Amino acid sequence: MRVRFWYKGSRCRVNLQMAPTKANIRAAERLMVRVREEIELDIFDFKRHFFQSRDALHSQFDAFAQAWLGQLVLAKSTLEGYRKAMRQIWIPAFGSRHLAHIKPSEIREIICERVKTVSARTINNDLIPLRALFRTAIEEGLLDRSPMMPIHNLKIPDHLPDPFTREEMEAILTHLKTNAPEQVSTGAQN
Repeated sequence: MRVRFWYKGSRCRVNLQMAPTKANIRAAERLMVRVREEIELDIFDFKRHFFQSRDALHSQFDAFAQAWLGQLVLAKSTLEGYRKAMRQIWIPAFGSRHLAHIKPSEIREIICERVKTVSARTINNDLIPLRALFRTAIEEGLLDRSPMMPIHNLKIPDHLPDPFTREEMEAILTHLKTNAPEQVSTGAQN
């Protein structure tokens, strides 16, 4: 049996480890009354009610990320890049929060902070495993929608070549002839 409910603006779906008998359906209904009351009172604790659920164990970002990384079959360098992004950026940012409670605005905030210290290409590379992780969570039935859907890659600026002017080239060659004549003469012969 599966129960569904809204919590902090996100839809949660939990598979209960019960057969759909009349008694179990009534028990699930009573559980959901308590869950909704606790959500309304802002005292709801996901793990307390669903501690045996596979979803409860694997719906936490850090646990899901570790399990997801362990199942990937990728080139060694790609896998290491994914692990690094998860270990250094995404797991510290989201910790043991429920996957459904991570918002696009939070991801944008992290991007805005990181753009001050790293290139757009690095940020885009770090978004790749996060997108894949949320896509897997949807496939597993843990989420209905990815918070990555409205997040787009940053534009990578085109760096056009900036060659030396004729005057700059002459100044460099003059300097080299004075300070490293053996390298200039070798280069001129080739």
